Amino acid sequence: MNLHGLRIFHAIATLGGVSRASEYLRISQPAVTMQLRKLENELGFQLTRMNGRGIVLTEAGDWLAAQAARLFALEAEIDQQCKQYQQGSKGSLTLISTYLPANYILPAKLAEYRKQHPDVQVSLTSSNTQTAIDKLLRYEADLAFIGGHPYRFPEEIESFVIQEDELWFVALPSHPLAHRKVQFHEVNDYPCIVRETGSFTRDAWLSLCTSSGVPEPQSTIEVSGPQEALRAALSGLGITLASRLEAIEYVENGLLIRLNITESQTINAINCCMRANDPLPPQVRSFAQLFKQI
Repeated sequence: MNLHGLRIFHAIATLGGVSRASEYLRISQPAVTMQLRKLENELGFQLTRMNGRGIVLTEAGDWLAAQAARLFALEAEIDQQCKQYQQGSKGSLTLISTYLPANYILPAKLAEYRKQHPDVQVSLTSSNTQTAIDKLLRYEADLAFIGGHPYRFPEEIESFVIQEDELWFVALPSHPLAHRKVQFHEVNDYPCIVRETGSFTRDAWLSLCTSSGVPEPQSTIEVSGPQEALRAALSGLGITLASRLEAIEYVENGLLIRLNITESQTINAINCCMRANDPLPPQVRSFAQLFKQI
């Protein structure tokens, strides 16, 4: 079927005549009439008939006008939906994040994003570093927000830093190492609480051991999750390494104390990660741009 002719017939049926359709479409009346006749010849039946000085639709014309209205309404809806996808105002945004950005950075940014993109379906999952990397590379997430330095990421991942945070060694205020200057090697002489394999804080602790020439802590309790580690420290189970953003509330309330380690502390760089050479969909790019112009 000639869709151009059907569109002209739709205008005739909707506006009530050839002259009005001609004005709306900005083409001559003879051209409108010619397209109507071509469509009738193609279909093999009459769509309009004379009624005084004007025309009315035949029974077949009424039926086709209704179908054309449905068709072009659907076309308009498709066009609108496509524009929304192009503008990033529709679609889905799937994020995976380590605990720190998931709880202390992303909520405020997501609230800002939702004001401008209310129709985008948003999903946020919390995990450790390795799981976040794996899910990003398996296309199970659009972006990953991970604590750690960019050099740790596989070459298939591009990243940029959105915020930097210190890592603190913390313990109970009654701990023997509290309230004095401490050499790093002293820390590992006491019971320690370490995170699970794949956690950046665990890797950072072991990296400090290597760079300082200090043996790894032997008397350890392994826990999964930063809050679990902090609560273990609150229970007196030992020293733990935690992000400042996660530990500061406990420290300010006097429940834990930051150990005064004389060696330089590790910086926890929070990164926005994406697959290298993989263009971001518009709705995902819009969220990433809240942190940096990319």
